[in-house]
Amino acid sequence: MGSMLLKPMMALMTAVGLLSESTLYHQEKEQRDLSMNASSDGRSVIFNADHAVGSGLYVLDLSTSKVRELTYSKAQEDAPAFSPNGRRIIYAASEGSTTAHLYTYSLADKVRKRLTDTAGTYDDMPSFSADGTKIVFARALLHRPYSMGGWTWDHWDIYVMRSDGMGLRRLT
Repeated sequence: MGSMLLKPMMALMTAVGLLSESTLYHQEKEQRDLSMNASSDGRSVIFNADHAVGSGLYVLDLSTSKVRELTYSKAQEDAPAFSPNGRRIIYAASEGSTTAHLYTYSLADKVRKRLTDTAGTYDDMPSFSADGTKIVFARALLHRPYSMGGWTWDHWDIYVMRSDGMGLRRLT
C-alpha cells in the first residue's frame, strides 16, 4: 500500500514546493499551512499551497499524479473540502489576519461564491454534511493581542448553515 501512495505524494510534495526537480528539499519558500481533503470516490485530493503573493487551491488526480491549479489568489486560501458529490469545494480565505470568510468553488463552471461575510469574525475549517445540504465550520469572534507578540483569534464556536450560505446558526 505504501508504494502505491509514493508517486501521488511525490507529485503533491512537488506541487507545494517541498520537492523540486534539482534538490530533495525546496528551500526558497516555506509552506505556511497545508490542508488537504480526499474526494468521496477516492480519485482526487484537493489541497492548498502558498505561492509568491498568497495561495491557491489545487487538485491532485491520484490515478495520473497530475496536479491542476484551481485558484490563484492574493488571499490565504485554506482548509479545502470536497462536497459529497465532488462537484464543489468549500474553503476559507483571508486577506491578512483580520478576517476570513467561506467560499465555494464549482469545479464544472469554475465559479467562486462567497458564503459568509460577517465583519469581525474568522471562519475556518468548513465541511459539507454527508448529504451536501449543510456546511459546518468554526468561527472565531475575538481578535486579540497574543501573549508572545502579534495577534490571534479566540472564542471559537461551531456554526452550521445551508450549503447556499443561508440559515446561519450557532451550535456551541
